[in-house]
Amino acid sequence: FCFRISSINDCKTKSSTRTVQNMRDKVLLIGLSTGGPAHINRLLSRIKRLNSHIIIAQHMKAEVIDFFLNDLKGSFDLEFSSTPVILSMARMRVVICGESAIVSNVSSSQIDIENSSNRGRYTPDIDQLFLSAVKLCKNFDVYASLMTGIGDDGVNGLLELKKNGAVTIAESEDSAPVFGMPRCAIEHNAANHIFNLDEM
Repeated sequence: FCFRISSINDCKTKSSTRTVQNMRDKVLLIGLSTGGPAHINRLLSRIKRLNSHIIIAQHMKAEVIDFFLNDLKGSFDLEFSSTPVILSMARMRVVICGESAIVSNVSSSQIDIENSSNRGRYTPDIDQLFLSAVKLCKNFDVYASLMTGIGDDGVNGLLELKKNGAVTIAESEDSAPVFGMPRCAIEHNAANHIFNLDEM
């Protein structure tokens, strides 16, 4: 099994829903809370060329998200967007959810992400993103990672993604500043794999 954000485009999985002969475009979903911004910076620092869309739901006050997004834009030579956004497979981006966001429409060449009318328990709500992203599994190879954070947000969505053929990852305790959300994911058997930050 291969999973590194810096080389995800070269990964080949052995899932029963995929074959090497039927490789598809990839989409990476990441959910984080406490300790997440430093993790995001570390992960993005490894990427030289963006080969997949990366959609990130980081628990953060809505009024702070724009500042965080602008900081990322100034730090990395990657294309960033906030939600709502329409993603094309010809132009890969890192998407930071500006509030609770959902995947609203999917085709083999386009992904529509809109802000949810349901604010949810958290801002942004990881479960809403993950649950709505289940429909991506029909057209894309989906990777979903639940990382550092308090509570259980994202666990239900991660489990549904796993059931629908996505490769699901929980961060291990040795690199998670707060081992809450990933612990719940492991306890609920929602993760195919458990990796520390340096393995992602």
